[in-house]
Amino acid sequence: MQNLGRLRSFLEVDRLSVCQLLPDKAKVQVVAESIHERALPPLASSHFSMETLLPIPHEQVFQLKKGVMVNAGRKTAFQFPLLEFDGSILKPNQMLRLTDDSPTLQGLRQMGVVYSCILPIFQERSPWGLVMAHHSEETFLSSRKLGSLVMLTDQFSLGFIQETLERERQIKAEQDRAVARVTGLLQSTSAPAFQEAMNATILAFQGLGGRLCMRNPAQGDPKDFGDCLSASTSEIKAYTYGPQLESRSAGDRALIEHYRRWQMDSASASSPVWIVPNLYRIPGLEPLYPLFESTPINSFIFIPLLHRHQMLGSLCIFRDSELANTTLRPTGSLARPEAELALKLGEQFARAIYEDELSQRTETTVTHLNAELEQQSTHLNQVTEQQASLAEMLAQIQTSTDLEVTLKGTTKALCLALQAERVEVYRFGADWGGRFLNELGYSFPKWIRAFKLGDNTIWNDTYLQDTEGGRFRQNEVLVVDDIYQADLSSCHRDIYEQFQIKAFATAPVFVGKRLWGIMGAYQHSQSRHWRSTDIQFLTQTSSTLGLAIQRAELMSLTSGVHARYPSLLGEFSSDPGTTGAGTH
Repeated sequence: MQNLGRLRSFLEVDRLSVCQLLPDKAKVQVVAESIHERALPPLASSHFSMETLLPIPHEQVFQLKKGVMVNAGRKTAFQFPLLEFDGSILKPNQMLRLTDDSPTLQGLRQMGVVYSCILPIFQERSPWGLVMAHHSEETFLSSRKLGSLVMLTDQFSLGFIQETLERERQIKAEQDRAVARVTGLLQSTSAPAFQEAMNATILAFQGLGGRLCMRNPAQGDPKDFGDCLSASTSEIKAYTYGPQLESRSAGDRALIEHYRRWQMDSASASSPVWIVPNLYRIPGLEPLYPLFESTPINSFIFIPLLHRHQMLGSLCIFRDSELANTTLRPTGSLARPEAELALKLGEQFARAIYEDELSQRTETTVTHLNAELEQQSTHLNQVTEQQASLAEMLAQIQTSTDLEVTLKGTTKALCLALQAERVEVYRFGADWGGRFLNELGYSFPKWIRAFKLGDNTIWNDTYLQDTEGGRFRQNEVLVVDDIYQADLSSCHRDIYEQFQIKAFATAPVFVGKRLWGIMGAYQHSQSRHWRSTDIQFLTQTSSTLGLAIQRAELMSLTSGVHARYPSLLGEFSSDPGTTGAGTH
């Protein structure tokens, strides 16, 4: 921009700036400038509304091709029509007086400008921008200098615009290369290389370091990103590089990452990206000062990662250099090329996070489905084994002549097929009391040594005695997965605790139409969920037991059978002196 510097020297002003119109045509962005020995602060990349620069409507400046001079000290403004320029001198022909509440007067005073001269710039007859000459002291451009400014502006504007377009093409090419690098890292492997992609993004912005924060998919169903930040560190997953904030708590970490605050207070209306050129010059960021003061970080770029309007995470790039002067522009205004690059890279990260979360959820679902299928297959095999075991029991009953061996084999088969820790048989007496039959019980070795529930233990349940078998008379089963969760009386629960029973399933044993007893499967080590197939197999086995006893009773007509199996075929009465409480 040597030509710009020479033109500023010729005009003898402190600052000469070139501004480009933004898409809304109501604002401009400073794209180039020349400043004399820091007489005025730099404006590079700053955005300004037209009313803070021009005392007349900007449409007149472009449509009528007018220039404007403002003397902030005298509160006056002059217009000069460029169409009347004769090639040598240009004279202002219309004066305006400005009031103290004039946005233009206030804007110039805020910038420390006393004198301002502004001309429009055109590209092929279309409005392109403005050239601004600013001076910190009262001055006045002579008609000859004003004419020279118009002439020189016309001469160099074409070359400058071409140079600007070329620079924009270069910037776009660099952005495309950066986006391609990051996209390649996020898509090159089965799992996105988030760390490497973040490092490449930091390099693209010439940053010191950065922090990529996202929801942690390992925590189950995805939550809102803000809720994850508020919950705990386990709810978020973070990648870091270079210097980081001196965070002392989760609340400190959330300050820089909580998108809702930036969206509400500072983000641009046209873009969710927030560029903080100098965090120490922006009001409202004082809570962040302690987190940054021990670091070389002076500015940062905050990129919310949005996919389909849903917040998935955030990317923050830390830098040590001031991006632009913030005291001269609204908080949150953007350096356009950096904002555009940030938006493009943010879209790539958001898409990669979304697809990674989706992939992990799909993988988890498939894993669960495979586990469920395997469980169902195992269960089907168990049911098949149970039915085979039941067929074997029936065959043994029909061929065996040793009733005790047959019944013992039945309880053992039930215990093994159900993988229960104990199976016992309880026989009712004439008074509907009863006892456990030691010769028919079966349990795993650990529980045999612990105690013997079936040592002909007499267990008289007053409910069963009063109701002559209770629910079992109606051929109902009693299933309890957990004695501490079931609706049991305290005395019943005490009895089960005495025998270390945590869960049980019981079914009636009928001999013909007579309720003979109860067959029960018991769990000692822990509670257990009894499946419907478990209960079905239990009832089938109890029916098989009843058939075996009925067959033996028919054979009791043969001499000596009662003597061999007195506890099975003979009548008995429970000891009235031994009572207990417990529903089987």
